[in-house]
Amino acid sequence: MSRNRLRQVAAGYSAELEAKGVSPSKHVLSAQLATHEQARAHVLWMCHEIQDFCDEALEADAQSFELEKAHRWLGFVQGVLWLLGDKTIDQMRDDNRG
Repeated sequence: MSRNRLRQVAAGYSAELEAKGVSPSKHVLSAQLATHEQARAHVLWMCHEIQDFCDEALEADAQSFELEKAHRWLGFVQGVLWLLGDKTIDQMRDDNRG
């Protein structure tokens, strides 16, 4: 997936979550998630970070560490969205294809 497409997917998920009233919040790593709302808030925070990683990758080379990290994070985000029932595998496959 290209840097631009990766950024678009993360931005799209951000917009969908924000439309549901979710506010971004970085989760404390040592704590367990108690609610789906906390998971969505963390995923939204991650989507914002993914967009930043993509912007940083633009300034570096196309195969930068930031871009690789953005791809890993998107996989986590999509796994959480699927688990919460917010997205289907088919929807996310289409998101990734553009």
